Amino acid sequence: MNESIASKPMEFYSREHLYPGVKPIIISVGDWDAHVAKEYQEPKRDFLEKLNASVVEDIFFATQVGEDGSVFSHINSADKRTNYLMDCTSLVVVGIDKESGKNISFITHQDPKTFLNNQYGQKDLFTKHLSDFLNRIKLRCKSGTIDVVIVGGFADPHVENINFYPVSPGIFSEMYLDSIDLLTTEVKNNLGFEPEVFNGPKYEWEYDEIFFDNENRRLYFIRKKVNPEVGSFSGSRVRELKDKWELRSKKKPKQ
Repeated sequence: MNESIASKPMEFYSREHLYPGVKPIIISVGDWDAHVAKEYQEPKRDFLEKLNASVVEDIFFATQVGEDGSVFSHINSADKRTNYLMDCTSLVVVGIDKESGKNISFITHQDPKTFLNNQYGQKDLFTKHLSDFLNRIKLRCKSGTIDVVIVGGFADPHVENINFYPVSPGIFSEMYLDSIDLLTTEVKNNLGFEPEVFNGPKYEWEYDEIFFDNENRRLYFIRKKVNPEVGSFSGSRVRELKDKWELRSKKKPKQ
């Protein structure tokens, strides 16, 4: 189930891998103003209160980026966040711990320009790193309680330069597709089901941000412009659905 701050109805991915009664990751998507306005309504202000809590693990500011272009949080019960997801994607994984009976989770932040490049073995290193984390949480959690969501990414097929640096047209679109393919394959191979991809990629060069409320399995997805045509879908459908966001990134005519 997903809760969207966007006004248009969206298609959502079924969580058949979860046992009956197990709560899926609930996603609230919108820009900062929409989230803050929503949370200031009664009866709760969970988003702002939890976001400012000292126990939040911020992997963007607190952790060194690895050689494979990724950052992984710890696997624990802390709330988690990351920022500046430009062309980067983030994986959110949560399950119920066998010993404590409480949710434990980890999140990632990976740069496709690095983790998809295997010139110096970065892709192999990232794949091994991700597989290790997925297996670690699988061993710790009860069967049928793990859920996985992918957010972030940038896929404008027409962009020709970023911050005044020339890029090949279509390169970011291809990197996004390759990123989702790799992440989906690893989740499927290690956990036995496909992850949910939520809201597809951005089509403008702006950053996304996420905050994950571990206890309530609620993912706050901060995105300035939501893709109104794209809800969520299984990772294997990414190439089938790419026209949905590419239609919103048509090249503007020259003035």
